[in-house]
Amino acid sequence: MAAHHKHEGAPPGTRVTLVRAFSKKGSGSRNQARQWILDGRVKVNGRIETYLYAWVDLEHDVIALDDQPVAPPPEKIYILFHKPAGFLTTRIDQGNRPTIYDILPAFASWVFPVGRLDMDSEGALLLTNDGPLGEWLIHPDSHVLKIYQAGLERPLSESDRRALQRGVDLNGYITRPAQVRPLQNREGLHWVAIEISEGKNRQVRRMFAAFDYAVIRLIRTQIGPLLLGDLAPREWRPLRADEIATLQAMRLR
Repeated sequence: MAAHHKHEGAPPGTRVTLVRAFSKKGSGSRNQARQWILDGRVKVNGRIETYLYAWVDLEHDVIALDDQPVAPPPEKIYILFHKPAGFLTTRIDQGNRPTIYDILPAFASWVFPVGRLDMDSEGALLLTNDGPLGEWLIHPDSHVLKIYQAGLERPLSESDRRALQRGVDLNGYITRPAQVRPLQNREGLHWVAIEISEGKNRQVRRMFAAFDYAVIRLIRTQIGPLLLGDLAPREWRPLRADEIATLQAMRLR
């Protein structure tokens, strides 16, 4: 019989649901953990636990997968990756389509993408095993700046540019004010830069689609203080110490 732990006296920040414990410890994604738990492969303090949302204490409970204790939280890893088009931002795809993990090397612990870029989009993607930072960055209230370059099939009119900046109705959700400015045309496309501070699913594409513009290419060039710079598609680099410090300071202020 499984024990659903409460641990009322646990120190703040160490209690999480079992399904989240594996990503917190850098041992697997939430989807992987869900399947392991449901398959009866996970034990907490020596007893099989199949309740996904059982409370566990990362510092005091012994969590095991196939009777092998899950390692303690690893050293924090922060990676900036230039995602190319044609790859999913996910660990595993049921349709066996290529994912970013087919390109990335195996790091010392599992790293998860902070937010997503759809399969056809490109550019800056942050991956980390720092759960609190990642969750803060994707939270709507974080208001982290994101800059994209969008290649349109036709020129953006001035009236539509101003309307995009005021906010767009996406099925009842009004986007926050944005900044939109024209860029030099290239590759036969009409390019604009758009700055937003939220991250709804396919938001930039949907914003332009609301005014009947098709986005042919979409490249994210900045996430908060992180600049894509001259990082080539498929390349990655560890964040610099000053970049990590800036992100942490933004989270804590």
